[in-house]
Amino acid sequence: MAWLSMARLNMAWSNMAGSNLDRSEAPSEHVSRRWALGCVWLLCIGTAGAQSDAWQARAEQALQQALVERHPEVAAWHITALANSRQQQRLAARTVTRMAVERIGKRSAVRVWCEDAPRSCATLWFAVSGRRAVLSSVRDVPQLHAVAEADFSIQPHDVMNLRCVPLASSAGLAGLRTTRALTAGAAVCREFFETRPAVSRGESVEVRVASGAVAITARAIAQQDAALGQTVRIRRPDSAAPILATVIGMGEVAVIGPGQADMGRMNTGRVNMSRVNTGRAHE
Repeated sequence: MAWLSMARLNMAWSNMAGSNLDRSEAPSEHVSRRWALGCVWLLCIGTAGAQSDAWQARAEQALQQALVERHPEVAAWHITALANSRQQQRLAARTVTRMAVERIGKRSAVRVWCEDAPRSCATLWFAVSGRRAVLSSVRDVPQLHAVAEADFSIQPHDVMNLRCVPLASSAGLAGLRTTRALTAGAAVCREFFETRPAVSRGESVEVRVASGAVAITARAIAQQDAALGQTVRIRRPDSAAPILATVIGMGEVAVIGPGQADMGRMNTGRVNMSRVNTGRAHE
């Protein structure tokens, strides 16, 4: 009777009471018989409900344990069963032998095996959420941006909505840059960053040109990424012609060879570039 609906059980109870009624019985005996049948009916419903609660509690317990093992940093989980009434009634009428967590995510699944079936008899689905404090972007950050501590703060996020392992703090981000654009409020992961090269494409770099005892410094735009000691193409702000330089420090390059003449013209007055300094080298 566990799989019958409430209405069908009520009808069955009434039929049973009517068919077993002895017309010679006194009214008090009739009432006692109906009361006893009613107790049997309530016992069936209660047993079905208890069985349903039992297997669902077992499934939630198994899922909770798997979630804690996967995300030990989450303090509390919210698990909501998605089983429909038909599935609940079907499982309430069977004996569940074991369960296994099949999938962990925003929609998590637990597979169920029953006593009378060689294969799994059902897959139970649950809606899962669990929040933890993670590093998040406080503003929109462009791609290839040299990150600063002020770009981030700690904010709570549902870990089930994240597709990567989020960072817990900004420690270790010094000297890195973003590999993608970040939106304000988004949780950030380690793969969103890479080591910042000594010179980055599009960056304004300091150019040093030495000619005899005279040293000239000026500004130019790097045309590519380059590490320390590598050759990099740069250009003056007023010219599209590239000049080859060597990276000598973070944001610093030196022009050696034919490019010296092009960069040297920066200090002759024929090329107007700001922040040009001239000086005599110390002997």
